[in-house]
Amino acid sequence: MDTEKCPTCSKEVLTEGLTAIGRFYHKDCFKCIKCDGSLEEKFFTSEEQPMCENCFKEKTFPKCTSCGKMVDGDSVVMKGDEEKIFHKECVTCTRCTDPIVGKYFVEEGNLICQKCLENEFGGRTCEICKEDVLGDCLITNGKNYHKTCIKCSICEENLTGKFFTLGDKFMCEKDYKDTRKMCSDCGEQISGPYYTLEDNEVVCAKDFKKRLGNCKKCGELVEGRIMKISDMVYHPDCFCCVVCEKSVVGEPFTQDEEHNIYCTEDFIKKNATVCSSCGELIVPKKGETTTERLRALGKDFHPECFKCKDCDLVLNTGDESARCYPIDGQPFCAKCNANRRT
Repeated sequence: MDTEKCPTCSKEVLTEGLTAIGRFYHKDCFKCIKCDGSLEEKFFTSEEQPMCENCFKEKTFPKCTSCGKMVDGDSVVMKGDEEKIFHKECVTCTRCTDPIVGKYFVEEGNLICQKCLENEFGGRTCEICKEDVLGDCLITNGKNYHKTCIKCSICEENLTGKFFTLGDKFMCEKDYKDTRKMCSDCGEQISGPYYTLEDNEVVCAKDFKKRLGNCKKCGELVEGRIMKISDMVYHPDCFCCVVCEKSVVGEPFTQDEEHNIYCTEDFIKKNATVCSSCGELIVPKKGETTTERLRALGKDFHPECFKCKDCDLVLNTGDESARCYPIDGQPFCAKCNANRRT
């Protein structure tokens, strides 16, 4: 005669066996699939596997939205966009923390008992009809509405259950979807902010950011405030001089041919000439924007550096006694020039 094999240990069941869930088990092998506890008294099945009562409840019973523990027994079910389940004792007022019995109100996801609502919002008026609000109402963005006053601004049907707002207007789901704009780039209906471009194209926030591109300096996507220069964008914190790293937001700046950003001081230094006498850059002094440069003998000099090669007299073509008399491309005063030639 054929013998069955125990699904737990895979050995043949010859003695001390039992039948459950259409299979034969050794008596000692018939245990909860999750906690390995004995199932001598009673068992439950989940996905054709034996489970003890506690493990079965833990797997199949819902969790309380408030405390996160298993709901076993009396419960409260709240239906809306998403069904929520609570222990009866977990349905409490967010104002006074007392259990809610009877009517309750929901304000931005918070439960409020009727007593606290009346104490807090006594003397309320409906934002639409301007009449007093007594009993059930809708509170949104700090404003109160009679349920019967809330209508779609397009079709004027009363709104019950799910509704949408666009600006300060209420809309039913159908009209909200019909009035939403389409993004010119991704072709999807736009939910949330959008941008109208110069050519009247409408793009969603995501595609608008794509159009802006990445920051020229750090390479990251530019969001929020931007600096846009020559079709390139920067984060404000990245809009700095390429040399000294000083921010040039709101300050004079210059771009070179490779679109690098320079503060005025460093751009002048970058393009400044070198004095042929002292070897220093010919740039304005600190706090000044211009400087003098003397060009003589095919070379550049600070005016104070253009001196006689022998006696260090500062030469000046405008002063007859300090005129330059060069020899072999070197500057000399008249006296030293004559001495060199004798």
